[in-house]
Formats: sequence, structure tokens, C-alpha cells
Amino acid sequence: MKYFAVTIVALLSLSAIGSVVLASGDTNFRIQIQPGPECFDGQDNDSDGKVDYPADPGCASVVDNTEQDGSSEDGDGFQIDPSTNVLFIGRASPNSTIELLKDGEFESSIAIGQTGRFSLGVNNLTPGSYMFALSTHSVAGERSKLLAVPITVTLGSQTQVSNVFLAPIIRLSKPVYTQGEPVVVSGETAPGSSITVHVLATGDHTLIGTANTQGAYIASFPSLPAGTASAWAEANLSGEISDTSSSIPFTITTIQSGGGSNGGSSGGAAFSSPQNTNTQPKATETPTEKSIAADITGDGKVNLIDFSIAAYWYKRPIPAGEHVPADLNNDGVVDLQDFSILAFYWTG
Repeated sequence: MKYFAVTIVALLSLSAIGSVVLASGDTNFRIQIQPGPECFDGQDNDSDGKVDYPADPGCASVVDNTEQDGSSEDGDGFQIDPSTNVLFIGRASPNSTIELLKDGEFESSIAIGQTGRFSLGVNNLTPGSYMFALSTHSVAGERSKLLAVPITVTLGSQTQVSNVFLAPIIRLSKPVYTQGEPVVVSGETAPGSSITVHVLATGDHTLIGTANTQGAYIASFPSLPAGTASAWAEANLSGEISDTSSSIPFTITTIQSGGGSNGGSSGGAAFSSPQNTNTQPKATETPTEKSIAADITGDGKVNLIDFSIAAYWYKRPIPAGEHVPADLNNDGVVDLQDFSILAFYWTG
């Protein structure tokens, strides 16, 4: 199984009251939608050719929830137009910063405390389609995998996306190991989470443990076969499942003399919750490809800059006869298929 550095969920059309449970891989979160009042939703709900207050005689005010003639009540006092909002509620690594992007551009951020819980949103949106993306930034400057959520909102709708569990931050002690040398995988996630660390090296080697009160975890794999490998992690807490982390590639070189691993065992593997500390190690840098199909900017990387360009062109009309680099599959529109290609080639 392969995990990418961007997770993109299905397009959400917010047009009805109710709750929808979405699945993104093994990740689940809940969408709760409250559409705007009928007299402030931009739609001709009673099919009389008149829309909203004050044009529709069935509306007494912008907060009247029916356009039916004769059903409205007299509006008294000052009325405030309903706001079109999207709110994200969830958990992530503690003592970090949550950043929210809208159409590839910075929208807002919030510093979260020891609990790892956060609430972050956007107010006064214009009706339409948006590409939101959230990520965690550690105090050491590390960034978790982006969770990208395309959402379409209608006028006056109130949208709450809850049970969001951002991907764990993950790092390796170094990019190259000698066979028989312990491969140490560490990082942060929500405090007290059950954390599963996977290493794909001629098979899936797995360790399961618990993050400490600061969300830190360490897993050690001492007996991995030589060759190329990759590591990733996912967390679970109180029935909420995180997005999977970025997948970090590394290499295990062959032992020149002596014994070695037969590649089929993780004997001696160990998971530990490190001592609580206010310091976090720097991320391990890994090499990136110089020529990548989804590299929109041509800088040898597929990262937030490319994501921002693609988000700008998301569902925008492309002039006839012109090619936009963000149209990765050359079908004349930048849509979820292009973001899937971007996710596949993501380097961070």
C-alpha cells in the first residue's frame, strides 16, 4: 500500500440539511451542513420567479426560512445577513500550528496547546467551490501531510467539518542505514494516540504503540532487509482515525561481512514513548527527483507552490487553444484528477 503527501477527499456539495460521514482512505470525519434561510440562499425556492428578501413577497426578512407567499411574519428590528461559513474541528500534534489554505493561498492559522485539539474556519465566504487544505507545523518547522478538502458552499450555509485528525509528523534518524543497524522512526501526533508505524521493506513491518503526553513516539526496527524502503505512520484515538503521514523513503545497504537479516523478520523491533520534552529534532532531508511529471514550476519538486498554482486553476475556465501547466492530464480542466496526479508525485 502506498501513501502520498496530499490526501484529497471527494467534492462536497452543500445543498441539504444533514450530516455526512466521509472516508478518506481509513480516515473518517463528519460533515454537518445547515443551509442558509430560504430568503437568503440565492434560490427561487417557491418557483415564483422571485428570489430572496426583499424581492420575494413571501419573505419578511433575510432570516425567514420560507419563500411561500402568505407564510411570512412581519420582520421587526435590525436584521443581520446570515454569514456563509466553513469550520474545521479536530486534533493534531500538540504545541504546533495549524495552517489553513483556501485555493492554495494562506487563509489563517492557529497555535494549539497540549491537548492537540483545534478549531479553525473561514467566515463570509462567497458562494462557490473552494479547495481547502490543512496541515500541522511543528516547533522545529516540520510540516505534516496536507489534507485537501474541496467544498462547494451555498449562500448563508453553515458548514462544520468535525473529527478531523491530521496526519502524524514523521521523521527518520538518517536516510541511509547499514543492514542490521536499527532504523529509528519518530514523530508527533495527538497525545495518548495509538500510533502504528509501517516500514515497507520486502514486506510490511509494523509496530504499534502509544504516543506520550506530548504526542511523541519512537519506533525502532533493527532487522530489516537490504534495499530501498519507506516508512509511514497513522494514529487512532477514541475511535477517530488520522490521515496517514507522508511516506519517507530510505535505503538499507548490504552488510559486507558477517551475518545479516533474512528479510522476513522484525525480531528485536521495539516501540517506545520518549521522555516528555519541549524540544523536537529536525526533519531528515531526503533526495527528490529532478524530473517529475507533476512539477508545475519546473524546480525539481512537487510541493506547496505547485499545489497553490493548481488550486488557483481549480475549475476555472481555460481559454480555448491555451495550455495551463496545472492541467496535468491535458483534458482542458483542472479538477480532482489533476490533484490526484499531483498527490502521486508529491515530494514536499
